[in-house]
Amino acid sequence: MLTINYIKLPLLLIGIVLCATAIAQPTNTQIHTAIRQAGSPETFIREVVRQTAQNLPVKTNANVEIVSVAANGRHLMYTTRLVNVHKSKVYDLEALKRSNVNFAACNTPVLGLLIKEYNAKVSYTVLAVGTEFLFQYDLDRRSCEGK
Repeated sequence: MLTINYIKLPLLLIGIVLCATAIAQPTNTQIHTAIRQAGSPETFIREVVRQTAQNLPVKTNANVEIVSVAANGRHLMYTTRLVNVHKSKVYDLEALKRSNVNFAACNTPVLGLLIKEYNAKVSYTVLAVGTEFLFQYDLDRRSCEGK
């Protein structure tokens, strides 16, 4: 039976989350170790979400901010806002979606590994200024192939 050291687990996960935003990225070995110590990918994902939520909202670039994050099993759900887009001024929603779907998570150490090796799914709900819904998209093994 796997015993989780609850003191070391948060420290390791904090380190991985911090590394995910810094220059030095966590290695696959470090991520696999953290998942093993958590006891399951689902437990690891819940902890990553908990730690990420503590820092929200956060701007990922000049135009996008993450406003919330949640998880259900191996499904991570991010709500993002396009800070310079007003829905009433969007004339071609499909073009806006095409230009804003971001496959970067497919290749990040933590999310990429969770998607490719643990069959996780990452969903993004994209809002306009305020809380007006624009579009939603998912990243999973199939959509990340070749990305």
